[in-house]
Amino acid sequence: MTSIVRLQLITTACFCFLSSTNIIAEADVAIENFTLTPNSLSFDIRGTFPAATPFRGSEVLFFVNPDSNESPGFALGSFINSSFSSFSGTQSLRPRIEINGAEPIATGGDNFGDYFYVAFSDRFQPNETIDGTVEATWPIDAFDTDVTASLNAFWGFSGRLSVTDGVPLGTVSIVPEPTTSWMFAIAALSLAIAHRRTRSGWSVQR
Repeated sequence: MTSIVRLQLITTACFCFLSSTNIIAEADVAIENFTLTPNSLSFDIRGTFPAATPFRGSEVLFFVNPDSNESPGFALGSFINSSFSSFSGTQSLRPRIEINGAEPIATGGDNFGDYFYVAFSDRFQPNETIDGTVEATWPIDAFDTDVTASLNAFWGFSGRLSVTDGVPLGTVSIVPEPTTSWMFAIAALSLAIAHRRTRSGWSVQR
């Protein structure tokens, strides 16, 4: 059963509620229209990176379970590579690393926590602007969208190779949309009501 979730960026400083798109956005970097299924993800990202830069990995964005050591976590395996990935903005995603087959978008390593990452070709500079859509798909299930209600977003990491000590971009809440089973139930109820109305009308006509 495929559950679709939308990540809404919640900042710790300046809040701006955009009711038209049902998101809470940050003045610097906003992540919008984020959908995550067991084997795909997509989101829009736009804005300006902070002036404070991470010590390392400034070309990488991490989305981490608040309980980063949870196992099993929302990421269903270590370094599950996407089979397709793209970014529509001016920056480009990192090419596939042939020596180990690492793709630019993948789940993280179990030794570092429960997360996925998006890797770009070049390091983001302080106050650099970004505007585009990230998309990726997997040939197998890579995520369990029911494990956690939120994720923490980070830019880069420190020299300790930890995915939770980069520059914080905010906490994202996973807001479940109606699941497939609920949609089928609603459709079945609608058909039953329509059928009852049809029978009632036929009886009156008789």
